[in-house]
Amino acid sequence: MKPTPVVIACLAVLILAFGAGAGHAQDTPWPERGYDVTHRWGLGAYSSDAPASVRYFWDTRYGVDAGLGFSIEDNEGRNRTEIVLDGGFLYALAPGQRVNFFLRPGVQFRNLSAENGTTSTIRLSGAFEAEFFLTQSLSLGARTGVFVDSVSPAGSGGDRADGGTYRGFVTEAGFHFYLGRRE
Repeated sequence: MKPTPVVIACLAVLILAFGAGAGHAQDTPWPERGYDVTHRWGLGAYSSDAPASVRYFWDTRYGVDAGLGFSIEDNEGRNRTEIVLDGGFLYALAPGQRVNFFLRPGVQFRNLSAENGTTSTIRLSGAFEAEFFLTQSLSLGARTGVFVDSVSPAGSGGDRADGGTYRGFVTEAGFHFYLGRRE
C-alpha cells in the first residue's frame, strides 16, 4: 500500500514538531503526564472511512471516540450511497509527556447502497494508536491494527467473514482539536 499525501503530511508535521520541541525542552517544561484533556471534547478527522471524528476522555486513561462518514457518487446514472459509523474505546497504555499510546478496540458499521442492492458490513477491530500533542489543544495521531469483517452482500449471495491486518506501517493518520482549556 502506497502512503497517501495525508499520511505523509501528518508524519512530516510530527517529525518537524518533535524536532522543534526537543530543542526547547529545557525552556518550556512539559507536564509530567502529558496534557490533561479529560472532560474536553476533541473534534477532528481520523479515518478515511469515517473522517468526521469526536473524542472524549473521562479519565487520563479512559476515553471513547466516534466517527461518521458519508458519500454519494453518481457515475453515469449509477448511484451509490455509503454511510459509515465507527466507534472505539481508548485505553491509554502509556500516557507520556507529549505522546500517548492507546489500545483501541472498535466496531464499525458500513452500509453501501447501489442499484444492485445494499451491502452491510460490521467490522470488529483492535488497534494500537499514538497521539502526539503539538499544543495543549492540538494532537496528531496514527493507528494500525487487525480487523474481522462480517459482510452481508447485496442480492442472494451468502454472508461471509473476512479479516486481516491493516496494510502499511501507518494505516490511518489524523488530528484532533480539543475544545476548552483545563485550569
